[in-house]
Amino acid sequence: MINLGLLRGPDLLWWGLLIVGLAAAVVSYYRLPAPLSRRVRVLLRLIRVAAILLLLGLALEPLLTVRLPHAGRPRIALLIDRSSSMRLPGAGGGTRAAEAEAAWAALHEGLQGHFDLSLYRFAASAEAVRPEQEPRAQGWGLGDPHGATALGEALEGVLVQQSEAPLAGIVVVTDGAQTSGKDAARVARNAPVPIHALVVGDSVAPADLLLREVLAPPVAHAGEPLALRAVLEARRLPGWEATLVVRERDPDAPLSAPAGKEVARATVRLGEQQAGESEITLEFAPLHAGLKLYEVSASVPETEAVTVNNARLTAVEVRERKTQVLYLEGEPDWDFSFLKRAFAADTSLVHHYWVRLPDGAFRPYGLPPAARRSGPPRTAAEIVPYAAVIVGRLGPAALPAGFAEALREYLLGGGGVLFLSGARGGDLESWMAAGWEELLPLRVRPQPVRGYGAGSASIAPAGSTHEITALAERAAETERLWAALPPILMPAGDYAVSPGAALLLTARTGSPARDLPLLAVAAAGAGRVAVLAGRGLWRWDFVMRSVAGEGWAAREFWRRMSRWLSEQSERERFLARPTRRVFQDGEPLEFAARLLDDEARPVPAARVTLTVAPVPAAGEPPEAAAGREAPAAGHESRAPDGGDAGVIGARREQPIAPQRAELYPEGSTGRYQGALSPLPPGAYRYQAEAIAGSGPGARSWRAEGLLWVEPMGAEFLDLAADHSLPARLASASGGVSVQAQRIDDLLAVIPHGHRSTAVVKQAELWNHWPIFALATLLLALEWFMRRRRGLV
Repeated sequence: MINLGLLRGPDLLWWGLLIVGLAAAVVSYYRLPAPLSRRVRVLLRLIRVAAILLLLGLALEPLLTVRLPHAGRPRIALLIDRSSSMRLPGAGGGTRAAEAEAAWAALHEGLQGHFDLSLYRFAASAEAVRPEQEPRAQGWGLGDPHGATALGEALEGVLVQQSEAPLAGIVVVTDGAQTSGKDAARVARNAPVPIHALVVGDSVAPADLLLREVLAPPVAHAGEPLALRAVLEARRLPGWEATLVVRERDPDAPLSAPAGKEVARATVRLGEQQAGESEITLEFAPLHAGLKLYEVSASVPETEAVTVNNARLTAVEVRERKTQVLYLEGEPDWDFSFLKRAFAADTSLVHHYWVRLPDGAFRPYGLPPAARRSGPPRTAAEIVPYAAVIVGRLGPAALPAGFAEALREYLLGGGGVLFLSGARGGDLESWMAAGWEELLPLRVRPQPVRGYGAGSASIAPAGSTHEITALAERAAETERLWAALPPILMPAGDYAVSPGAALLLTARTGSPARDLPLLAVAAAGAGRVAVLAGRGLWRWDFVMRSVAGEGWAAREFWRRMSRWLSEQSERERFLARPTRRVFQDGEPLEFAARLLDDEARPVPAARVTLTVAPVPAAGEPPEAAAGREAPAAGHESRAPDGGDAGVIGARREQPIAPQRAELYPEGSTGRYQGALSPLPPGAYRYQAEAIAGSGPGARSWRAEGLLWVEPMGAEFLDLAADHSLPARLASASGGVSVQAQRIDDLLAVIPHGHRSTAVVKQAELWNHWPIFALATLLLALEWFMRRRRGLV
């Protein structure tokens, strides 16, 4: 059957052009003063009309469709599930993968005499399988199961690939688990062919201990307590006692290497219910700085059928804390005394105080004699050793010569700076006038009448979740704590929060009544800066000590402020990191990057490329890692001393090739983002390169680091096979669904349960050269006839 259709319908403009063109073709030869016979005039009109109709017809994008009966054997697509859940126990004692491979081989043998078979394996998507000489599943290179199951995408991908040999049906061998992607049942309802399913695995889950989640701070400090919070779920294990162990792994080694030393251990009594959750905190102190990889594993005395979901990985960056904070003050008032007491309560930081005297000299407080003789720092090199700098009621002119320029370099390079400019609005104005306006998160303009207004602090929307001001877990409690604090004094002025800054606290003042910004923070270059505009901070502690013991709120606020300032900011100009150090099996690997030039300004138009490759084993050259067997999970390994080394450490068969991707810019902020497809469980090293400009003036930056894909993933949250999803697919598409034990029933149904197919060929006529050649021929023929008769 042949069908000619149009992709675009004729509109008013098209009809207008048609009428004008036909009229011109007819009228142009009506009164032409030339010796033309009647036959020639008609022929010229017909040639011009045909050319106009052809050109206007091509504008409608005609599509020629030809349907021909398929003369060959019908084609069946045979899909096998190779997602991570296929590593779980099957119904017959082996794994689901082994059951599926045996069933797949039997289907291939039973159907190849009646159908042309197209073979696919699928997890997140469908991939064609090229069989080798041996007609068994082992010879087809199916690979080790890994990744999330996206059955909807797999079915849709197979249906889209129909071309010269359309499908007559689809057969899927699966356990029914689906953890990502489109709704497979909806794809089946729209499928033009029946979908048959052969289901493997047991629909009844075994007793299981699940380590659902491990929560850890991304950054810790050497010598300070690090708390890991584990969420444990027991299924059909009432009353058992579970043991949790934390081991430190070598971050530079593959996951197949044994786990390292034990750093923490805890036991928990599982509930008497058949299913329930428990939360356990494991605390220890890392001794050395660096990127640390910890394995948290859980076990019960009785051996489980599935151990892959008993272990989780978490990565923590342990830093050497800078313990010194520089504080320069211009007015040693009650606020200064209160802040000294508040900072003294935090024994993890040492504050160096310098107070400016009336003669302009600076007097030290609590400093060693050598520091007293040298005076306050004046250069960026002298400021860098400090974790943070606090500038009290001082303008840049009141500070030592060169200090303001050095402080700017320190901030842009990754330092933390806090301005306490509440005593005089002019202090902040002088910093703005000195070139700091684009760096400060809070700005104030002078008013005709100077003075102060009392204002009660209240939490701003961004402050309810910020680490500095969120004093309680619940937002309502945080709001109550800030509202209970006594009012402080706000300098008169026209306040404004800078673009990109976060407003954490406001102060409600009267005469006129308005909400003024009190505390704002922002990023500046690679560092962080805060401005607190208020006077009378001592009231928060002195007055509240007598009010129901609420004085702790002010001291906790200043402790958090010191910690936030003293956290080491990123000093590198180019940073490229995964959004998380540890991804679950089947998750895409998401990355983010930031690029600054030498002046700490964002570089928005660079090309950022990323390469991820497996970590080589000890003594193995890096280029061999791509062909090395990658680690997986599900077995227990032993430490060199014979002790339990954790549950991560098995090996898989398939080599892992390096993956490459590009990161794309987010506007003009100098930030980039992108993602790679999921990778098998293992340890990986990534390398990123950014190139800005082209030719001889191009600049490049490089960054690298480690990430891990843990064996645990969404495929192991529910250990039961889902027999209902394959049944819905079959019902929606007109197929059948049977369990693996009834494979003969499926082989008997498929020869009578497929649909006859036709070969459909389509041609877009508007972009084929013979059509344009015909239009050119018609116009050339008219020109030639006109020239022969002297009309050209």
